[in-house]
Amino acid sequence: MFTSTSLSEVIDYVWQLYLVAAMFFLMISILFQRAWYLGLGLSFLLTAFFAMMVGDMRTHIAIGMISAFFLVSYFMNKDQLVNHRLREQILEQRLVGQIALVIEDIDNPSRRGLIKIGNDTRSASSLDGNLIPKGKRVLVQKVDGTRILVGDVTRRT
Repeated sequence: MFTSTSLSEVIDYVWQLYLVAAMFFLMISILFQRAWYLGLGLSFLLTAFFAMMVGDMRTHIAIGMISAFFLVSYFMNKDQLVNHRLREQILEQRLVGQIALVIEDIDNPSRRGLIKIGNDTRSASSLDGNLIPKGKRVLVQKVDGTRILVGDVTRRT
């Protein structure tokens, strides 16, 4: 029937459980394309490595928790950075080619100027560096980070 197994014998094979968990989270990270799953998978992989070398269960738990905290934090920040860049690309695709109304003079040397696109008010700069007076209609030609570069409506790029 059942054989009696000591705790030390179970601990000898616990690294295999960590390895299975690591493979699971690494596959999930590929499937769902979320970097923080990669952090979990790598932390389980690191824990499996140390579990093979050190038999103390408390050490396994400590290494697992510490590595999970740091790796998941790192990869979550990486995920947010990718999402931020993606939002910037979407914003650029949505705004370029739109006609906007200048609601505050656009003056590049003083880094001032506001435009209104639909219901959104955004800061803008002149693409050619010329002053654009309030009330003029302009064409969004480029998005450079948080700054929108505009030009004359008659000159389409």
